Amino acid sequence: VSLAFSNNQLTDISRNSVVVGLGYRFKDVAFSVRALGSKQDFKSDIILKGDISYNMNKTVLRKIDLVQNQVSAGSSNWAIGLSAEYALSSKLTAKVFFNTNITNPFIANSIPTSNSRGGFSIRFSL
Repeated sequence: VSLAFSNNQLTDISRNSVVVGLGYRFKDVAFSVRALGSKQDFKSDIILKGDISYNMNKTVLRKIDLVQNQVSAGSSNWAIGLSAEYALSSKLTAKVFFNTNITNPFIANSIPTSNSRGGFSIRFSL
């Protein structure tokens, strides 16, 4: 909160955030892959993770002498992230993921946006 005496205005900036995360581990999941005439056996844990979050940012201009409130900036934002990991060996890990982010602005000159990304990655650790 800030108060400006030059224009009799109070600026109120607020932020609220909630994050919930869950995870589960499936122990000793085994499967085989046959490629180019050879067979490779894998046995490891599958680690599932999921997060959901909500963020709300808002800036309100309050004119003290006119008893007028105006939202000047801010948005509400939902984010969801899902992933699954499997260790192929002690140094090689495969991961599948999906993330989405949905933003709804509080002011009329901004448009709602939604971004999603997903894919897989392979991590090699030395």
